Amino acid sequence: DWFFKVVGLNPFIQFLDILTIFALLYHGMNGLRVILFDFGIGIRRQKTVFLAVMAVGFVVWVATIIETLPFITGRPLF
Repeated sequence: DWFFKVVGLNPFIQFLDILTIFALLYHGMNGLRVILFDFGIGIRRQKTVFLAVMAVGFVVWVATIIETLPFITGRPLF
């Protein structure tokens, strides 16, 4: 309990939590793109596939932030 009060409520640590979620989603979505290319899907349209996968990742990231921010900050979002 004391650890959360000292470290978890620090705004910089909260920002790093959000940044970590972004990094994990980016890495996962990029891996999904590579798997699609390995199966021969979207090879001729790599830029389009990249933008589509990153757009999906961004939407998931925003939804994740909305759902987890109250737990990260310890206070309600709205």
